[in-house]
Amino acid sequence: MRFVLTVTLFLFSYHPLSATQDRIYAVENIPGHLLKGADAVIRYSSIKQEIWSTDEQITRCKYAITILTNGAQSHGYFREFYDEFSDIYDYSLKAYDAEGNEVYEADGSDFEDLKALSFNLFDKNRIIRLDYSLSRLPYTIEIEFSKSDEHTINIDPWVPIQDFGISLQHAEFSLKTPKDYDCRILENNIPDKSKVITTDSETIRSWTLQNIQAIEEQIHMPDKWDIFPNIMISANQFEYDGYKGSLKTWKDFGEWSVNLLKNRDELPAETKQKLINLTKDASSVEEKTRILYNYLQENTRYVSVQLGIGGFQPFKASVVDEKKYGDCKALSNYMISMLKTVGVKSHYAIINNDRKTTDIIPSFPSNQFNHIIVCVPDAKDTLWLECTSQSKPFGYIGFGNHNRHCLLVTPGKSALVKTPDYSAEHNVKTRKGYAELRSNSVLTYEGTTTYKGLHYELMSGLFRLSPEDQKKELYESLRLNHYKINQYDLSHKKEMSPSAKLNLNIEVNNYASGIGNRLFIPLNILSKSRFVPSKTEKRKYPILIRNNRSEIDTTFFKLPTGFTVEHLPKAVSITTEFGDYRSQITIEEEKMIHIRELHLKKGTYPAETYGKLRDFFVDIKTADHAKAVFIKQ
Repeated sequence: MRFVLTVTLFLFSYHPLSATQDRIYAVENIPGHLLKGADAVIRYSSIKQEIWSTDEQITRCKYAITILTNGAQSHGYFREFYDEFSDIYDYSLKAYDAEGNEVYEADGSDFEDLKALSFNLFDKNRIIRLDYSLSRLPYTIEIEFSKSDEHTINIDPWVPIQDFGISLQHAEFSLKTPKDYDCRILENNIPDKSKVITTDSETIRSWTLQNIQAIEEQIHMPDKWDIFPNIMISANQFEYDGYKGSLKTWKDFGEWSVNLLKNRDELPAETKQKLINLTKDASSVEEKTRILYNYLQENTRYVSVQLGIGGFQPFKASVVDEKKYGDCKALSNYMISMLKTVGVKSHYAIINNDRKTTDIIPSFPSNQFNHIIVCVPDAKDTLWLECTSQSKPFGYIGFGNHNRHCLLVTPGKSALVKTPDYSAEHNVKTRKGYAELRSNSVLTYEGTTTYKGLHYELMSGLFRLSPEDQKKELYESLRLNHYKINQYDLSHKKEMSPSAKLNLNIEVNNYASGIGNRLFIPLNILSKSRFVPSKTEKRKYPILIRNNRSEIDTTFFKLPTGFTVEHLPKAVSITTEFGDYRSQITIEEEKMIHIRELHLKKGTYPAETYGKLRDFFVDIKTADHAKAVFIKQ
């Protein structure tokens, strides 16, 4: 699926003063409050957007950004994408030192014109790139370019600030259209309304932003669309590669996709018979779908394809059947075609699976999508299929697809629907282990950890690694000092609610500490929390906890020989609006049993509750680091 809502990095232009005033980019000209907490400062920026018809738009950009820290240098890189329906031209880059003196000007040979994605097989997507930086900070990069597009299905949103730690001194945006041009505009976090000038033939809307201080990135921040100023534009009538469509409603956009799918679901007779034979003994929709999903994974592979309308229209199913590869559109269409062959109804579902966002904006019909999955209605339970992965479990669509609106494409009835959410019961990590402390303070531990739901997804990459690389990853993930892995075993169940299991046998040197005849033993071996949110004078933005998740850890300690218990930490029970935490220690016969539970609740919480959230994590860390005290007999 062609990526949309593409935010071209720093599409900015110069402030009018830059043409007449010497050394305008001197760092001393930056207001002091804009330097506070900033890694970079956008000095002057402007975008001039012109839309002339359903298949013609031009963007003229020029911007300057002052780089203050090494980590921000990439914000001054020139990287612009184009394809057979767009062009980048009149581009330039200049660099200025801290005093505002020009020290570098790129010429044409300095810019690289490269294929944008190396894994795109039939790809005419390209990038013009120049990664330039100065060794001495601070410095300023000034970039200018123009871009033309022969379509309006995607109109780049205006996002003058695109990351945390960036201040903005001055930014302008203007949108010029024919007077009767039919489009919709959505302003987010824009303090002032647009200025509008209308003549007999055209309308010009303009916006200005000034002196916006850098935003500090904190834990559980909302989506960037909800934080940074931005303007989204959607053309009610658009055209792409000769295909006309409407974005007035989600139903309209779905109908455009319906037309792109027409006559693309036919399979060779031989393949049809094979599929029928494969599923002849299946007695349910789920069983037939599972068989064909396994067939898809075993017989095809994902290859991104972006070629003209191919950014939106899939290969014919017969082509995928022959070539054994396709992108998300092609593989999903192929799956739908196979299901149709065996009498199972299914739907093409257009979704945005960007992990940096939680969802599209349902109230603003526009091309906010970048991916395709498949929906299979079933009387028992609707099935959802991620068709680009050769390893994802059947019916599991993963972190990027769950709990999001998608456009279900159905002739005459296309509409937004919500994909399944993974509940706390799905997202559980449980651990059970047995530990013994030897006389030389070496801890031996043997236990099993089960990962379910989104916890499984974090572990799933290990199954594609060699045993050597698996072990290396495990060493990096265990937060222990002076330890070795004696043995480990990984297994998983590829089900709709998938799970992975890790059996682990380790030894930890110097695990306990002693003072005189006392022995101090940390109780939490593998689940110890080390994270505490940073302090802040005042949280400005709501707290977003994106997913429910649970952790349950039970450890059985064999009591050390020759010692008796002097002190056990008290049981801890914390209940907050964000979640719950429990920790308790009991003695049974020759064993000390430590049980730890953490449950986080998905939700959006007021900014003023940030202090309570921090206290919650502080209390968790304190409880997780508790020690039992034993005294020598």
